[in-house]
Amino acid sequence: MMDNLIGDDENFMARTVRKLDNKKTPLEELICIKNTWDVFELDACYDRDTQELVFKAVVPNNTWFSIGFGESMTNTDMIGWFVKDKAGSTVDYWSTSQAAPVEDTTSDLREDRPAAYDEATDKMTFVTRRLLDTGDTEQDFLVKLNVDQPMMYAYRKSDSDWQRHDFRTFWSLNIQDVDGEVKIADAGLDITELLRNYEFEAHGWWMWGSWYIIGILLLATKRYFK
Repeated sequence: MMDNLIGDDENFMARTVRKLDNKKTPLEELICIKNTWDVFELDACYDRDTQELVFKAVVPNNTWFSIGFGESMTNTDMIGWFVKDKAGSTVDYWSTSQAAPVEDTTSDLREDRPAAYDEATDKMTFVTRRLLDTGDTEQDFLVKLNVDQPMMYAYRKSDSDWQRHDFRTFWSLNIQDVDGEVKIADAGLDITELLRNYEFEAHGWWMWGSWYIIGILLLATKRYFK
């Protein structure tokens, strides 16, 4: 009985993928925002026909590049693209803290086409699709249209091991779909605000206030209570 259930589930997923493939708009016809960060490239596109985000990531050999949906690594949906010795892989991650994210228990990513390695540039090109609403409420982010979406990106150039990034910062995304007209652009969010950690700031203010009071008391005891 269990085998039948697994088979039915696999057949359902296969049918779903076929339906999306039949409806999808070719990458070359999609409206995209193009980004270049250091040696990495990322085109973020929106396919209105399938309600999918489409990412074209260009990643050098023996490195990795990742993006995150949100402004912190706490409870954040992430995608990682890896190239090791000219072989590529795409991984769906879920991050719960500042530690290394773990793989999502259910990958909701699909490749638009096989990853292609270019000998001339020593880089690999990935085209990855992800539904705005994957249906995974536990470990996926619901991407909304017509709102400013904070995003993160990170990369490691020293090797392709899933270890601490060499660099991490923020970007932003806004997908407009109004009356059948699609626009996609950087949301223009203030990166300095996204980088702020309000918990650390509050801690700093409490520490400053505490040590100020302690300093006054120490000064008073030294001066008047010898």
